[in-house]
Amino acid sequence: MGSSPRRDRARQRALDRARRQRAPDHASRAVRRFGERIDSPFFTADVARLASGGYTVLEINDGGSSTLPEQLDPREVYRAIARG
Repeated sequence: MGSSPRRDRARQRALDRARRQRAPDHASRAVRRFGERIDSPFFTADVARLASGGYTVLEINDGGSSTLPEQLDPREVYRAIARG
């Protein structure tokens, strides 16, 4: 999958939205408590926000098969993580 101006703009909009959408404190606390119960130093969990405003866990795995969506540039994701 190559790059194009349209794809690059869509990627940038997705990154901008992700940066603006911080999890509410109650969600962060819940994720932290949840993570403390998983007996693994590294795992991934797919979480979805419900129409009611709550959250549900869709899947948990060891993280070995985790990948980024095609439209995201890994360098941008890791830069965003490093910036906090």
